[in-house]
Order: sequence, then C-alpha cells, then structure tokens
Amino acid sequence: MRNLHSIFMTITIVISSLLIISNYLTIRTTSAIRGYINGESYYSKGNKDASKDLILYIQSEDESYYQSFLENIKIPVGDSIARVAMESNGSLDVIKKGLIQGNNHPDDLDNLIWLFQNFRRVIFMKNAIQVWEEADVMVGNLYEEGQSFHIRIKTRSLSDEEKKTIIAKVNAMSLALAEKGIEFAAVLGDSSRKISALLFYVNVVLIFLIVGGVGRYAFIFIKKLSSSNELRNQIMNSSFDAIIWYNTNSEIVFWNPQAKNVFGWKKEEILGNLLTETIIPTRFHDLHRGTIKHYLDSKEKATPKNGVETVAMNKSGVELPIELTIIPIFQNNDALFCAHVRDITKSKEMENDLRDRETLLRGILESTNHGILATDQNGRTITSNKRFFEIWDVPSELALKNNLKVIFDHALDQLIDADGFLQKIHHLSESDQIDIDLLKFKNGKSIYRFSSPLILNDEIVASIARIGETLYVDQEDRTKAKQILKKDGQVLNFEFRSRKKSGGVIWVRNHVRMIYDENGKPLHIEGSIEDITDRKLAEAKLLTQLEEVKKVNYELDKFVYSVSHDLRAPLASILGIVNVAEAEKPSQVQEEYLGLIKGSVNRLDLFIRDILDYSRNSRVKIKIVEIDFHQIASESKLNLNFMEGFGRITFNIDIDVKETFYSDKRSIEVILNNLISNSIKYQDYKKESSFISISIKSVDKNVVIEFSDNGIGIEQDYIDKVFDMFFRASKEFSGAGLGLYILKETVAKLKGTVKLESKPGQFAKFEITLPELEDQRSKLFID
Repeated sequence: MRNLHSIFMTITIVISSLLIISNYLTIRTTSAIRGYINGESYYSKGNKDASKDLILYIQSEDESYYQSFLENIKIPVGDSIARVAMESNGSLDVIKKGLIQGNNHPDDLDNLIWLFQNFRRVIFMKNAIQVWEEADVMVGNLYEEGQSFHIRIKTRSLSDEEKKTIIAKVNAMSLALAEKGIEFAAVLGDSSRKISALLFYVNVVLIFLIVGGVGRYAFIFIKKLSSSNELRNQIMNSSFDAIIWYNTNSEIVFWNPQAKNVFGWKKEEILGNLLTETIIPTRFHDLHRGTIKHYLDSKEKATPKNGVETVAMNKSGVELPIELTIIPIFQNNDALFCAHVRDITKSKEMENDLRDRETLLRGILESTNHGILATDQNGRTITSNKRFFEIWDVPSELALKNNLKVIFDHALDQLIDADGFLQKIHHLSESDQIDIDLLKFKNGKSIYRFSSPLILNDEIVASIARIGETLYVDQEDRTKAKQILKKDGQVLNFEFRSRKKSGGVIWVRNHVRMIYDENGKPLHIEGSIEDITDRKLAEAKLLTQLEEVKKVNYELDKFVYSVSHDLRAPLASILGIVNVAEAEKPSQVQEEYLGLIKGSVNRLDLFIRDILDYSRNSRVKIKIVEIDFHQIASESKLNLNFMEGFGRITFNIDIDVKETFYSDKRSIEVILNNLISNSIKYQDYKKESSFISISIKSVDKNVVIEFSDNGIGIEQDYIDKVFDMFFRASKEFSGAGLGLYILKETVAKLKGTVKLESKPGQFAKFEITLPELEDQRSKLFID
C-alpha cells in the first residue's frame, strides 16, 4: 500500500503540475493576445486621428492641427520602435518605453514581451508580426508625407487642386492602415480561439486523469481497508479465547463468538456498552479504570503479559473464574485494548479435585500403621508418611534432607545383614517385580519390607533428578521458578517452554506448592502442569495481526491526510478553473464539457467526504456539547447546494426541541448531511417536484429525527441491505455506497437507533432516536 500511495501521489503531482503549467500558459497567452488586440485599437486610433489632423492642417494650414498630427502619430511609432527592438533583442527599457508610448497598459507589458519573444517563430505570431511590420512601413510613409506637406505649406500656400490631391492620398493611406489593423486583429483573434480551444482540451484530459486517478485510488484503499478488517475479524472470531476490544472509555467495540459463549451476551446486545456495566464486578471497577490510566500514562508496549486469574460476570450476573490477558494498542494519541479471556472454571474444578484427592491420599498414607516411602529411580524421596520415619528411627533433620542415601546410611547401622539389604535395594529400580523380605535389626526388632514399582504406560516411572536440563528449555525460567517457590512457598500460573520426551518443545503452565509437616518443615513439592501451546500460537498469530492492524491504521492516517490536503486541493483548483472558464462565455460544446467536469469533480468530492466521515467516525472521540439543530440543518443545506438537482428540492423543516440537548455536534452533522445528500441523489425526476421533510422533536429525554422524501424509494428486499458498506440499491445512480453505512455507524456511536420505511416510487422515511448524553460525560471520560 505504501508503494501504491507513493506511485499515485507522484503521478498526481506530475499531472497537477502539467495542469498548472497548461493553465498558466492559457491565461498568460490569452492575456497577451488580448493586450495586443487592445493595443491595436490604440494603434489604429492613433493612425486615424493623425490622418484626420493632417487633412485638417492641409485644409486650414493651421499649425495646431499639425502639432496634433505629430502627437497622434507618436502612438503607432512607439509600437513600431518596440517591435524593432524586440526583433533585435534590444534593450528591455527601450521596448517598454515604446509600448508605453503606444498607449499599452503597463500591466500588459510583461505579457506582450513574453508572447513576442517566445512565440514570434510560431505561425500565428509570425503572421501577426508580418502584418504589424507592413503597417509600420505605412505609418512611416504617413509620417514622412506629413513632414513634406508641412515644409511645402511653410514655403507657400497650396492651391485647391493640390490640396485635393494630397487629401486623397492621405485618405488612401489611412484606409490601407485601417485594413492592416483589421487584419492584425483577425490573425490574433483566430489564433487566440485556436490556442484556447487546444489548451482547453488539454485541461479536460488532465482533469479527467486527476479525477479518475483520485477516485480509483480512494476506492482501492477502501477495499483494502475493508479486506484487512475482514481478515482481522476472521482471525479474532476463530480464536480459542474470548476476545474483547474496548476503548479508553471502556466501551466495547469488538466481541467475538467465543465471548458470547463465555458471557452469554450476543454481539448486537453488548457492542457500545461499558465493561463496568456488563462483565466487570463492581469491586473491580476502580482497578479497571486504574489499569487504563496506567497504560495511557506509560504508553506500555503492546506485549501480552502472563494471564492473570480473576473473576468476571456473565449475563445472568453469576461470577466465573477467568484468565485475563490485556494487550494495549497505541496509534498516535489514541488507544484500544484487546482483552483475551479464557474461562478457567473447569481448570479450577480440576485443581480443586486434585487438591481433594491429594488430601485424601495424605489421609490414607497417615492412617495406616505401615511405614511408606516412595522414591524416584535416583533415590530421591517423592512422598512418605510419618510412620516410615518412626519405624526406622530417622531423626527429623535427616528426613528434611530428602535424600535416600542419607537415610540408608542411618538405616544400615541398625541392620544385622546390611550388605544383603543394600544389594536388594540397588536392584529395585531395574525390576518390575514385587519384592518382600524380613529385616532384622541389631536391637532385636524385626520388620517386613515390601517394595513395588510404580508403572505408568507399561514403564517404570523414570527418574527426573536432573529436571532443569530435561524439562526447562530456558534455564532462566527454572531459576525464576525456584526463587518464587522459595519466597512464596508456591508458584501459580508460571508459563515456560518445556521439552517433551521426543525432544519437541511445547509451552506449558504449571502450579506447584511446597508441602510442609506439622512443624512447618518442608516435606516435598506437588503440583500440576498444563499444555498451553495452542493458546500461545493463537497469541502469536494475534500479535502478528495486531501489527498488521497498526500498519493499516498508519496507512489510513496517511490516506486521510492525503484526502484532506493532497487530493481535495487539486479538486478545488479544478472547480476554480471551471468557474473561470464558464465566465469566459464558452461555446455550447465547451459548456457541455465544463458541465461534465464540474459534475465529476463534485461527485468525487462528495465521495471523498464520505471516506473522511467513515474514517473520522471510527477513530475520532465524541465531544459532547449543546446542540443547535437550527444551525446544523441550515449548514447542511448550504454545504450541499452544489449537488445536481438541489434546486428542484423543497425543504420542509420543523424543529421543536424545547429543552437543552447535549450530544456530539460533528456526528449529528454527518447524520443530516448523509440523509439530505442521499435524498438529493435519489430524487424522482419523473415527478413534477421533489421535497424533503425534516422533523426534529423532543420525546422524553431523547430527540427523534423524522426524515422523509418523495424520491424513487427502496425495494423491500433491500431494506436490510442499504446500511451495508458499498451497497447501492440502484445501479442507475453513481455513488460509493457509504452514505447509509456511515449513518448507521454514527447513530450507533451516539447510542441511538435508526428505522427505515419505504415504498418504491413513493417515499423513503427514516426515524432516528438519539439519547441525551449529558449525564454520561463523567462516566465515559468524554471532554
């Protein structure tokens, strides 16, 4: 997605740059040509006035007319000086002074010079310059003739016949100059139209490329985001554990099927409710809020901790033991929490049952008159009873050493046939037979020894004297477990990697405790072990998916930024260009193209607004303020007046909210904007007129928005589908299919409800009920 984003933005920047360059050339070329045509009018007027003054001078021989002739002839002469200087790449100061003398506007000088210097070899400008040069020759001739007539008149008076001849000659020159002026303007005017048309079509192509690219990119991103969410949900829903997502306000935002099995609530019943109102017992509310605050303050890395055993409530209010793991996920300044919950009711029952069995076994061992000792194959004591140590007269300090060799050393000193006894003992670990013999003590006491192997799965129970090297994969886990056992006397919920007999590695969790005698002396260790490999694999898989979700959220942030700044900016520029083009009185064909561009840009802008609403709705916290429904309704109409067909709509708005109402302003704006834009888009053009009726009234502590129109309506088969993402009830109308989906999500975020009634070809009616949120401000931790 990052590569796609980079490629798209590069292409958009390139095309936008070409569009800017194209429009720059269009505007500057058009302005320069317009400047030349305006200058030509002064050029022609100067020639015309100079010819008139020269004729008056010839007729009256009044010197003032000759001076007026000289003033007026300066105008075309100035343009001539500028042309010659531009052709020879002369001084810029000379060029500008000549153009100013030609009565050209100072603001047009740079464009006039730019067009001449950059386009003088282009056919249209080359032809215009040739006409200009020919006209300048005529101006020079007129000026020379005027000087000649002035000298002759100063020398002597002219006869009437001479005057008629001269006047006829001046009139002919004036007419010829006028024709050259018309020709010059015609060449530039025709060129201006051709250049404008060419650049117009270039702009059309570039604009459609931008519009098409933006729309395609936005659609691809939304599809990818939707697919990623579906994949995440599939993984969450297939988890062995109950998975619950909640935000910093403790609102539940995700609830998988296993959570329903554990707690009894269906997804549609629980979403949007608070954990403290559903599954967390009252006595743990402060602890829960403190945990959220701890994560927010410390920004603790999203690494799952060993499961903590606690209790939760099901739908019936019954508490059940659970194992809880919380994974915080931070994105920018926002946070979500993923809770893994495992019902350990059966596990607890098994532990209690095992404890009861151990108590029973201990009772049996201690109730017999026989001395009993169970050892492993390396001679370490597994369990024993008090009677055993009484029979052998074993001191308590030796019994605590828990080593059979030490006990044997003490026992051998008491036996008559110590060597025979020792030889039989050495063979016990290798035999699967019961062994009985009579032991005689030096003090005259005799006892029977009865030894039997403990067989499990057709094997004598193996020695695990070297338990650290055999059972623990990481020796640090063994050391840590021993430290905890020494300190607390028990180790609960300790998770570590263990080796199986086959050599394979699995994840296990054990519970062990130290058993003491009546004097508080430790006798032995007992406990249970549980294979948790499946859970660990599921957690690892979830962590991978969480990283993917964070990545998608990061990409979404970048996309929202791009939509807000990089994508909508070119669209605004395009609309500005279209508006300027429409003001230039385009041809009918061009006007149709402009209309198509404007419609496409507006539709794309509306689609982008939908995407922004979708993103903000799922990510931005609500902010509870006092709501002014009159203002929001007016702004919604104003924001959508650009849509095609808006002018056909008659609005009937009735707002009767007597008491102060608190909610999230932006969310209510989204609701009204989507309802109104949907009605405008799907109005029935076969009907003589279209209307939208909006009624907003107080009902108890709620506000009910009734919205109806007389549009094309919705088929009954589609009533339950129109709120789905990307669903469009009619393929005849364009749209992303996000409007009503965003409406439903926004209403749910405000803890409201929405109902829809419709008859095809007649009407569509929405009823939205929104609750008062002022009393929930402190509970929801909302500003």
